[in-house]
Amino acid sequence: MNIEIPAKSKIWLYLCNKEITDSFKNELESDLKLFLNSWNAHGNDLKSFYNIAFGRILMIGVNEEEYGASGCSIDKQLHFVKAAEQKFGVSLLDRMMVGVLQDNDQVLVFHATKTEEMLATGKINENSLVFDNTITDGAQIKENWIKPLHRTWLSKYISKVK
Repeated sequence: MNIEIPAKSKIWLYLCNKEITDSFKNELESDLKLFLNSWNAHGNDLKSFYNIAFGRILMIGVNEEEYGASGCSIDKQLHFVKAAEQKFGVSLLDRMMVGVLQDNDQVLVFHATKTEEMLATGKINENSLVFDNTITDGAQIKENWIKPLHRTWLSKYISKVK
């Protein structure tokens, strides 16, 4: 990733079910900039940032050094993401979608219920690198965002295949 993430930040990670192509990315970034420039909590502007990683993952973050996101501002951000889903015809909020980093820096995306099948067919293995998009703390992103499948909740499928 080409972005410096403040250690004291709150982040939200959204895996897209479709590749974020250049035209999609340009329009999404335009919308993101408009939203983030007006995003605030109780009248305080939030020091926010975004990144579109690996052509599949939208990251929205807030540097909480001065002000943190509150309930209403978090709701506004969720509303923005839902609107983006509608506008672009994609899914960003399905937490059952799994992203696996491939050797070519592409991301293989599938529904978690397909994990056993993906293991059985050899498309992934216990050492495949999986994105943990439940991370919400900027300090964890470098160490814990991408980890081997055997260190994730999906590891329960490994024994079913062996």
